[in-house]
Amino acid sequence: MSRQHEVQLSTWLHEHAAISVMQHDDPWSVEKALIEDGPPLPLNLSMSIHSFRKALSELRRSLGRKPTLPG
Repeated sequence: MSRQHEVQLSTWLHEHAAISVMQHDDPWSVEKALIEDGPPLPLNLSMSIHSFRKALSELRRSLGRKPTLPG
């Protein structure tokens, strides 16, 4: 990635990305609820129904990464 693209990505992340942390006795139930009922999370392939899921899986496979799609 060029320096210019790194700067653009960093700027976008600064303006749009956020991280939240919480402690929960059953974190998998929270994750499932967020994926099913929350905002689109296309990067979580194991539970996502986002339309980008298949394309992302194919991109990861082309880079030599094992896809995480169930089945």
